[in-house]
Amino acid sequence: MEEQLEIQNIHPPSLSRSAKHYHADGDLFVGILTDNVLFCVSTHRFTSGQTTQGMQQLRSTLLAAGPGVGETPATPVILFNVRAKEFDVLCDFLYAEYNFVSASQNVFEVDCLADLLRMGVLFAIPDAISWAVERLDSHPGLTHARRLSLSQKYGITSWFYPSFRSLVVQPLTRLSAEDTIYAGPKVMNTLIRIHDNIITLRHSMVLYPPLGLSRCEANNQCIYTWTALWRTYATSPLLFTPPGKISTRDLLNNFQNDPVYCRICRVCYVSNTAAVRELLAQEGRLISSALDDHYDRLEFWRIRGHLEAIGYIGYS
Repeated sequence: MEEQLEIQNIHPPSLSRSAKHYHADGDLFVGILTDNVLFCVSTHRFTSGQTTQGMQQLRSTLLAAGPGVGETPATPVILFNVRAKEFDVLCDFLYAEYNFVSASQNVFEVDCLADLLRMGVLFAIPDAISWAVERLDSHPGLTHARRLSLSQKYGITSWFYPSFRSLVVQPLTRLSAEDTIYAGPKVMNTLIRIHDNIITLRHSMVLYPPLGLSRCEANNQCIYTWTALWRTYATSPLLFTPPGKISTRDLLNNFQNDPVYCRICRVCYVSNTAAVRELLAQEGRLISSALDDHYDRLEFWRIRGHLEAIGYIGYS
């Protein structure tokens, strides 16, 4: 279910003025209860451009709290599920100030862009959503786990499969604590299930070298030689290569350099190679099936329907 803006008409506590966005010519007073900060926003500063529509949407959303609310410092609109730094970023965007650039990388900070994306959805400002998504899309500082988290939360379907697959091919032990937090328990459960299924398949391949259906007259010699080569060269890649990153070439690359390779006839080698290729394809199907199942449970259509209802029809 999509997140809703929590606005309540209550007597405000003592609020301190925002250092960045308490403007003398402001006409809309907003209180952030979680941080006890009071904003005074000038909604009439702009007469053209995309920020005008955003500011108008912000004003209409907040003034819907009730008559007289938001018109004086004594009667601000009180927001419960918004933080002061998030509202700062939204005001930066609406005023076209863009004060959230990392000096070290000369790019917009990921946290600020994620905050702007959330504010755009909460306040139904499509331009803010598009602006944030476009910059996050190729941002070097956005991790796969966080990109996947944003994808699921805001229905950015084009991020889902690439981000999830990037997590699948990593050993679970290499995921940081931050990655696991952003991924969440459902994603981690899917990752564990994928790794468990593939480990089972890989162990089976180690114990029982794949054999094709075609057989030659010297069948026993071919089987014996193939099994010896398989256990010498394929065991390590099967046990230590992450899911989805192994190929038939990885497994068989060293076979032809071994002196005993010539004891395997061409018919058996081609047939056995086809069996290996099929088992690795089965690994790929296990991954795809698990991701498709996770995707279907997310009900992306419901999230997309909410975004389209507020006028955002950008990334799919």
